Amino acid sequence: MITEFSTYKTKIKHREFENSAGIKFESTVAITFYDNYKKEILYKELGFVSAEEIYIKITKKEPINIDECYIENFSLKDYREANNLAETQVIEIVDFSAKDTIFEAQYSTDFSNAKFLCDDLSFKSSAFIKGKVDFSNTKFAGKTNDFSYCFYNDGNISFYDAVFGEGKTSFKNSVLKTGNKNFQFCNFSTGKVLFDNVNFGEGDVNFVNSDFSQGDVTFKISTFGLGKVDFHYSKFGKGNINFEKINFGDGIVDFRMVEFGEGKCNFNKTIFGSGDVDFEGSELKKGKITFKKTVFGEGKINFENVIYKNADLIFDNTIFNSDLSLFKGSVFNKLSFKSCHLDNYFDLRVKYCSNLNLSDAIVRDIIDLKPYKEPVEIQSFNFSGLRLLGSVYIDWYKNNVDSIIKHQNDTTLEEKAEQFLMLKENFNSIGQYDFEDKAYIEFKRFEEKVILKELKTKSSIHKLWGYPSYYFRVLVFDWAGLYATDPIRVLLSMFISYAFFSVIFVIMQILNFGILSGQDYKIDLLTSIGDSFYFSAITYLTVGYGDFCPIGVDRWIAATEGFVGVFLMAYFTVAFVRKILR
Repeated sequence: MITEFSTYKTKIKHREFENSAGIKFESTVAITFYDNYKKEILYKELGFVSAEEIYIKITKKEPINIDECYIENFSLKDYREANNLAETQVIEIVDFSAKDTIFEAQYSTDFSNAKFLCDDLSFKSSAFIKGKVDFSNTKFAGKTNDFSYCFYNDGNISFYDAVFGEGKTSFKNSVLKTGNKNFQFCNFSTGKVLFDNVNFGEGDVNFVNSDFSQGDVTFKISTFGLGKVDFHYSKFGKGNINFEKINFGDGIVDFRMVEFGEGKCNFNKTIFGSGDVDFEGSELKKGKITFKKTVFGEGKINFENVIYKNADLIFDNTIFNSDLSLFKGSVFNKLSFKSCHLDNYFDLRVKYCSNLNLSDAIVRDIIDLKPYKEPVEIQSFNFSGLRLLGSVYIDWYKNNVDSIIKHQNDTTLEEKAEQFLMLKENFNSIGQYDFEDKAYIEFKRFEEKVILKELKTKSSIHKLWGYPSYYFRVLVFDWAGLYATDPIRVLLSMFISYAFFSVIFVIMQILNFGILSGQDYKIDLLTSIGDSFYFSAITYLTVGYGDFCPIGVDRWIAATEGFVGVFLMAYFTVAFVRKILR
């Protein structure tokens, strides 16, 4: 198949030509292709068939086999005019084959409003070396429609409103030069649709409102140029969709409002150029869309208001060069940016997401998760291994951060602790100190759980000291003052511990296990309670007036209370100063 030439020359030879199907033609056409330097690059001999000969066969509804032929100025528009038919009259064509055929037209090779009745239609390896190509409003009723390995030199082709049969439709390995490619309102029925390794050239590629029905669709390894690639309002069914290893060029890529059906959609290892990439309002009923190891250019990435409630959107190991990536108001089952480089602003204020994964990603700018006017509901959030060089804007309460990290099923205690520590540092850098304290508390709690888990694997000797040490730290550092982040909590702990020791002194006197010297020996219960609470207060605050002196067991209780009082007062000072200075 010829795909590059500068000029060509044809010459009719008056000798018979026989094609591979054994059909003989009266004349032979010799066609020579030249490059820019007038050097011959290809010479072919083909059977010569005039358009009028084909028209006669169409009228008689005879089979048409023009394999390995040269056809000039074929046009069903001219056929209708010659037969006084309406412009939109459907022309039925039976048993048509045009393999390895060359079409040349002054203006357009026109198959518009045709109906091919053959089971196996083939234009395989044909070349349209001059003029536009028009298959608009054409019906393909066969089981297979083969346009593979075709060459469209003009590049302006139209399959507008074409309807393909239930079998396979293939355009794979075709080359479309500069011009507009119009597949708008195409209906590909239930068969496979193959656009593998197609070079779409420069110019717009239009699949707006196309219906790919239930079959598998593949554009694998295809190449697009500078024009817009538009799948706006297209529909896919239950089949899988493959856009793997595509180069989309620098034009706009538009998948707005596309219904992706229920199959898997693969954009892995695809390269997007500098144009905008727009999936706004698209829908995937189930399955997943993957962009693994994909490279996005500098254009805006828009996934706003998409509906993938029972489907996943995966960007693992993807490179984002875009200044703006939008996911606001969207619904996902899972949204994953694992091991991605997020170098610019990401608006992740999704409407709902069951699982958001940012594990092992590198963030250099802003990740925005903080609700503004609309709620942001995320059930589970994975920050493990995230390298945060930028900032994450997230609200501890509105985003329910505590819950979405704790309810992760696929992370360890160490990874949960790491995520809270990362958020603690993030909140500190953006001045949200109350949220920083919340994250720090959860970090310390999970850190203690890690220590407890490690104790379970050690010897009994380690456990003998380890378990009391663990529960002491939980009691003193966590319960008493939330790791010095809450001075009010420390004050409450001070009051509770003071009341506890006061009651102990009362009980000791009632049971005669200890007394306070300086008391009147014959006192009633109410006075004894008052003296116990007074002595407890001056002991707790380390005032020590000396008007009461503990005797017996009360000495050890008083010594313990004095230590607790000094410790908690120092703890309160640290927590209070920390809170005030910030």
